[in-house]
Amino acid sequence: KSEKEPETGCKKGQVDINRSGPKELQTIKYVGEVRAKYIIELRPFKSIEELEKVKGLGPKLVAEIMEQGVACVS
Repeated sequence: KSEKEPETGCKKGQVDINRSGPKELQTIKYVGEVRAKYIIELRPFKSIEELEKVKGLGPKLVAEIMEQGVACVS
């Protein structure tokens, strides 16, 4: 068992990267039309960290997305 559990579960007002449509996904920092399409194609994600698989999203941007607190995984 890892020391840090990946963050899962969504709170009211958050965007579920596994269930949301392209318009909702675009409310996440650094996610535009093209990245929203990639996210939908790469589903399901087990954690927000897995957004690093999306073209153009590296560890630094994913960390900022997590800090923003809008994205979630359920």
